[in-house]
Amino acid sequence: MLYRITPSGREVLREWVNSPQTVVGPGRDGLLLKLFFGAEGDLAALRDQVLERKRLAEAHVAELEAIEAQIDAEEDFFPYLTLLHGLEDGRSTIIWAEDALKLLEQREARVRRARR
Repeated sequence: MLYRITPSGREVLREWVNSPQTVVGPGRDGLLLKLFFGAEGDLAALRDQVLERKRLAEAHVAELEAIEAQIDAEEDFFPYLTLLHGLEDGRSTIIWAEDALKLLEQREARVRRARR
C-alpha cells in the first residue's frame, strides 16, 4: 500500500512548519523536524526560527557562564559536570545555528535568482 499526503494534509504541514510552535519532549526537536520538512515551508519563517534558537542558546550560555564563574568545580563536582554539558550543548547549538543560517541565506538567494 502506498500512502501520499493529501492537498489538505500538505497545507496543514506547511502551516505547522511555518509556525513558531515546536514539539517538546524527550529526544524530540520540533525545529529539526520542521527543517527536515522545510521544502514545504517558507524559508524566511524557518530562518527566523533558527535565529530564535540561536538567540535562546546565546542567552542560556551567558547564564551558564555566569554560574561557572561562581561555582567551585571541586566542591560542586557533579553539578559542575552537568554545567559543562549545558555549556557545550549551548555552544554547539550556536555554531550549528550560524551554519544553518548561512545555508538558508544561500538557499534564499538561489530561489530569488531563479524567480528573475
